[in-house]
Amino acid sequence: MDTNQTDSTTLQYDPLYQEALLHLQQGHWPEASQRFDVLMQRYEGVNELRSLQEYAQLKASLTQHGPRTGLGGTARLREIFTRRRALALLLLLVFGAWVVFFRSYVKPATDVRASALRLDEHLTVAHDALTRSDYVTAQREFQAVLTEDPNNTEALQGLNTARSQADLEATYARAAALQRDGNWEQSLPLLQQIAATSLAFVM
Repeated sequence: MDTNQTDSTTLQYDPLYQEALLHLQQGHWPEASQRFDVLMQRYEGVNELRSLQEYAQLKASLTQHGPRTGLGGTARLREIFTRRRALALLLLLVFGAWVVFFRSYVKPATDVRASALRLDEHLTVAHDALTRSDYVTAQREFQAVLTEDPNNTEALQGLNTARSQADLEATYARAAALQRDGNWEQSLPLLQQIAATSLAFVM
């Protein structure tokens, strides 16, 4: 146990300290102040004695000098209150500045990164769907990108490709159905349309 803790513990059992507290409770300010003066010399490491002694001195001064000193004490309290209010206001200003900075710079930057990740994920799924000829999924994913970023060139080109391939696939399906039914002449214009657009369907 250090010296301050030892002094504080010993102080609690000091009869002079008990007398000082009793005078403080009874409003005997000069008597309390005198005893706290002695105790401060006896227990130099105990900080609470200084606070008690200053309080007793202030109350004794107010009692002894009447209204004039009372006004001085009131002014001192007002000064303390003003300083604390100024500190609180400063803290509010600092906090407000941080909120403005966060909303103006930090959050937008975070939102941009999150948006870029979402768009990249949609584009990855869309291109994978194109590779698998899943044009429905590809169109949906490219459209999701354009909903968030209408001018995204990669998504615009990908969506056009997915739509064109889906149309060609539907046309080829109609031509194949006509051929199965023996309608070769009716299927010929459809196959020519496909050939003119993409040779992949006639290979």
